Amino acid sequence: MPRLTRDRTTWLIYAQLGLWGFFLYGFGPVVPLLRDEQGTSAAVAGLHSTGIAVGALAGGALFAPAARRLGRGPAIWLGLAGVATGVAALGLLQPLPATIAAVAVIATFGMMVISGINVVLTAHHGPGAPAALSEANAACAGMGILAPLVIGASVDAGHG
Repeated sequence: MPRLTRDRTTWLIYAQLGLWGFFLYGFGPVVPLLRDEQGTSAAVAGLHSTGIAVGALAGGALFAPAARRLGRGPAIWLGLAGVATGVAALGLLQPLPATIAAVAVIATFGMMVISGINVVLTAHHGPGAPAALSEANAACAGMGILAPLVIGASVDAGHG
């Protein structure tokens, strides 16, 4: 079995995927808060999940052209910038159509991050890629576990 050597690139990629995991795992606990804030039903608030699905499809289609044009690394950074922009919009905007659009933007760029990370780790680690991909997904899940705790603490502190 090939030995995995973790270098700066590997740790950076783990951190990048961890940021996505933080959003993804934190999104579920945020939907009821959005529902309460917007005064909608659970079914209508569930449209945010449809926004994620639409965005994921778009992001999957956009990564390859973006990577060809910009390069894999810059395409990942573009994805992270898009996720950050979408998260800011989700936090600042209140109308239902705006928050659904923000979630679609987040998912579009988040899928670009995921696609890029898988490709870069595979190319960077060659035969050690399966171990690197497993560790990257563990980092994603580890950061994701923190998200509901942070959201709960924030709501408990009155910042909900």
